[in-house]
Amino acid sequence: MEAALAISRVGQFAAVMLVFGSSLFRLRFAPESERRVFGPWYRSVLIAAAIITLVSSLAWLDVEAGTMSGEWSNAANPHTVATVLYRTSFGQVWQLNLAAAAILLCVVFAPAKIQHLKSWSGIVVGLSALLIATSTWTGHAVMHGGLMGDIHPFVQVVHVLAAATWLGSLPALGFALHSLRKPELAAQRSAAQHLLRGYSRMGYLAVGLVLLTGCIDTWFMVDSFGALFSTSYGRILVAKISLFLLMMGVAAVNRFVLTPTIMHSGSNVTAAEASLRQLRRTVVLEQILGVSIIVLVSVLGTVAPPMPGHMEM
Repeated sequence: MEAALAISRVGQFAAVMLVFGSSLFRLRFAPESERRVFGPWYRSVLIAAAIITLVSSLAWLDVEAGTMSGEWSNAANPHTVATVLYRTSFGQVWQLNLAAAAILLCVVFAPAKIQHLKSWSGIVVGLSALLIATSTWTGHAVMHGGLMGDIHPFVQVVHVLAAATWLGSLPALGFALHSLRKPELAAQRSAAQHLLRGYSRMGYLAVGLVLLTGCIDTWFMVDSFGALFSTSYGRILVAKISLFLLMMGVAAVNRFVLTPTIMHSGSNVTAAEASLRQLRRTVVLEQILGVSIIVLVSVLGTVAPPMPGHMEM
């Protein structure tokens, strides 16, 4: 059941983060001149991600039904599923999740003339943020009581939203950089410079929030430094942190080595073109690392954390 739950969580987090990040990217960075290229890609991604979101939400509910009843066969039992959905704290949260997933699927099939409106993209961002929040409210963050029980879920939601801003927007950035390849290098560089200047500012904020909330979250979940290496949860968390630091290293190369060359290379056309090609490759590498992190985060949600009352040796 743990494997099925982890797979459901991977589908949920990956799809919803993609919807959230790519929609923010469209609102903030997709220029009017590129929307005829970016728009069809965005709509295709949105439809696929919305379908995966709803399917993974239903699968997550079924797995929880099987887990709570102690029998895998009950995962498909309508009575058991209804009991979990309407008579448990998980079910109360998941009603919101399923409703948001269903509404999102309807919204992404809106007529094209409606999808051009910024308010439509804002609705998509809001629905995906709600889906992220509800997914977070079913995990370890709600295990505390008192003041910690109020603070930790908020920290966790901010953490995942910040991560979604970065990880979820990388496919859109990669596509945008790919679509900027034009016969006129000057036009290509101008468009890339405009895009990278704004994206870097957003990246600083997202990474900063991920780091801050990640440290707070670790403090909540791990009761000692030694538990990072002596428990399953701790070792997976260390692997996640290692991948995140590697991803930050790749992002730093993009920001402080490749981007300045593109922005300020002047008449050095060869250097600018080479840096832009390399940037496209490193963004793909960032996406691979990001997916790996999502997988580890999904597995973490199925493992007991080493905090008081939940120590695993």
